[in-house]
Amino acid sequence: MVQLYDPQRFEQELEQQQITMPTLGSFKTTTTSKWQQEQQKKASEKRLTKPKITILNRHVDSGRSILNAQELLQALQHEFLGSKRNKKNNDDDALVSSIELIPNMDAYTFYEQMKVMVHTDILISPHGAQLSSLFLMPKCGAVLELFGRGYLCPEFFASLAAASGIRYAYLYTATAATTAAQAGTSTASNNLTTATQQQQQQQQRAKELAFWMKDLDSRKVARLFPMCAPIPSIVNHVRQELMDWRKRMENPRQNCL
Repeated sequence: MVQLYDPQRFEQELEQQQITMPTLGSFKTTTTSKWQQEQQKKASEKRLTKPKITILNRHVDSGRSILNAQELLQALQHEFLGSKRNKKNNDDDALVSSIELIPNMDAYTFYEQMKVMVHTDILISPHGAQLSSLFLMPKCGAVLELFGRGYLCPEFFASLAAASGIRYAYLYTATAATTAAQAGTSTASNNLTTATQQQQQQQQRAKELAFWMKDLDSRKVARLFPMCAPIPSIVNHVRQELMDWRKRMENPRQNCL
């Protein structure tokens, strides 16, 4: 289940699970540079009224890589680029301007990395240093941060997103993928309700985090685990983000600053 970051609730959950997190300083809001304003203006004019989605992955050797990133890309394209809709009138019925998958930015220059963020409205990416420049995203933008098995620290980039005026949500992919698989193999008459699935997710996540985040050495290992993105959960979340994005863009001066 995709979750919006609630600092107070997250700290309470950590206390209940007896998990100690490293102390992180707060981010202060900074003024937008003239270059950033110009780039965001150009990107907005080019996109017109449709947002761009970017899946920003990590190199598999770096850890926390999305193993099924290509499948996620295809699912998003199928859902939001109009490929499954009737095009008898040749109308452009796509809900987004484009969807891009970037395998990693290891070979990108700093300027190229900044351009990626400036031209992205909805960002999907695993936890990692590649998110450090999310403050360059348009003010109406949104980021979905993915965490693999045994590792969870949403307060890190949630703070940066909040200080930058960017919507933030996170997804613990391990339990989400497991529960989705269970639901997918069940019959229509099964009694696995949504409430039961959420309870199972919480219990499984609590066990995994209690084991892998108990000390620094364990966290270092967990940070290397790759992940499989739960595609249905992400597609549903992106659909909601697109609806919210359109509402915010009705009055961007008021809603996006």
